[in-house]
Amino acid sequence: MTMTTPLNPTQAVFERILARPVAMPDTQHHRLVHIQWQATQQGGRIVQLYVNDELTHFSASPTDREAWLLLDARHPQQIELLAVDPCDAATPSRHLLAGVDPAVSP
Repeated sequence: MTMTTPLNPTQAVFERILARPVAMPDTQHHRLVHIQWQATQQGGRIVQLYVNDELTHFSASPTDREAWLLLDARHPQQIELLAVDPCDAATPSRHLLAGVDPAVSP
C-alpha cells in the first residue's frame, strides 16, 4: 500500500494571480483592488486572502475565482492567497504559507 502526502495547499494550486487597482474611492488613501486567480488544482477548497499577514477575506465557494479588496494606497501591501478546506475558511491558517516562495508583483 502506497501512502501519498496530501498536496500542500500553497503548492501547485495557483497557476496565475492578478491583482489590479480598479477604482479610487472617495477617500484619497484607499484603493479598490480586483484579485483574480486561476487554480485548476483548487478542487473543493476555499481561498483565503491575507493582506500583510492578516486574514481579510475568504471566497464564498470553491468555484469563486475573484475577490475585491479595499486597500490602503499609501503603503505597499502584501497579498497572499491560500487554498483551505471549507470548514477552515474562517480560521487563520497563514502558518501553512511558511517556506513557500511568494510570487512578487508591484
